[in-house]
Amino acid sequence: MKFFYLGHGVMSYTCLKALLEAGRRPEFIVIHKDLEYERLRNLFYEPMIALCNENSIPLYRVDKLSTLNDEIAGCETGICLGYMEIIKKETLDMPKHGIMNVHGGKLPKYRGRAPISRAIMNGEKFFTLTLHKMDEGVDSGDVCLETILPITDKDDLNTLYAKCSAETAPLVERFFNAFDRGMLDCKKQDLTASKPFRKITDEERKVDWNKSARDIFNLIRALIPPFPGTFFEYNGNRYHVLRSEILIDNGVGKPGEVLFIDENSVTVKCGDGSLYITSIADDCLNPVSIIDNFTKGAVFQ
Repeated sequence: MKFFYLGHGVMSYTCLKALLEAGRRPEFIVIHKDLEYERLRNLFYEPMIALCNENSIPLYRVDKLSTLNDEIAGCETGICLGYMEIIKKETLDMPKHGIMNVHGGKLPKYRGRAPISRAIMNGEKFFTLTLHKMDEGVDSGDVCLETILPITDKDDLNTLYAKCSAETAPLVERFFNAFDRGMLDCKKQDLTASKPFRKITDEERKVDWNKSARDIFNLIRALIPPFPGTFFEYNGNRYHVLRSEILIDNGVGKPGEVLFIDENSVTVKCGDGSLYITSIADDCLNPVSIIDNFTKGAVFQ
């Protein structure tokens, strides 16, 4: 099948590299001209350019995908992973079999932004990597294939992202194989009770100590750097929790109160249970000394 590849972000590079190693070669590759360029220069842009050069694959850097409609019309399908543009129907209809998107999240439950973080925040035990046919909506096209991955308490945003990255190419390979055998069965989504998630807000990132230790633990690992992390406030300063563990014992105190402290850890009362925190950073994500900045009986906001 003649296909082209739309990519943005580290996961899309990982997927493309694995597809090439498996012998799946796109006709051409499309990336954004400069979206998030400084943040992704070394992680995505330069490696992707080098990969295309090594394999002699045409690479287009564009502001609008529609500028490549003639090239797209010469392909049977497209594979999209992370490309950040709502593509118009005219372009979507150019390839004979449409454009397929790999979405990191169960559809329609986790349509839109930050599905990996939101799944961890919600305490999901499994994560779904979805391949669906693109339409003009946000992650709203027919679902064709899924890969289900376990989420453990040892997982955070970064480890689950790595798990997903490793499974993207096998999922795309399953699509090609199923299509070749005439066994691809895509199903419409029921969108009546769902709407796409937007970017995670500062309000969502702030710790609410009235919540359970489990909920706060999930929030911390869902927003671990390089994502702008979860935070609390104390003495007019903002601090980020980087590592924590759940303690079942409620202790005696009010939510947000420091119950115990030593040189390397602080135990904070939550609405249900307590949180054992072993790493805290300032607002620039520089590690701070626990014993020098906090005291027993202090109340975090």
